[in-house]
Amino acid sequence: MPELKPCPFCGEMPEVYPYLEVGNQRLVWCRTCNTMRYGETEEKAIEAWNTRPNPWHTGIPTEEGWYLLKIKSDDEIIYDTDKLIQCLWGLDWKYAHKEIIKWKKIEEKEQ
Repeated sequence: MPELKPCPFCGEMPEVYPYLEVGNQRLVWCRTCNTMRYGETEEKAIEAWNTRPNPWHTGIPTEEGWYLLKIKSDDEIIYDTDKLIQCLWGLDWKYAHKEIIKWKKIEEKEQ
């Protein structure tokens, strides 16, 4: 049986539940952020969970757009590509004081 990995979204440990509404499916569910994966067996559900891509990144973004940044103080900031790169590289003093832990691309800037 594969080892269950932490949630790629919030880092908490999920649990495996029977998913009774879809026959005998097994469900891996993170109750903290309400994300889930399921499979025909517990092993397949865990495998589906463990191979889910992590939306958070480190390093320099390669696409233009808007990004949600998690910073060391657990705050979140939304920057466009240019501001994110300035912040990551420390090119602009206004942004360089932010200690970014990770970032992910978002569809658009939330108002």
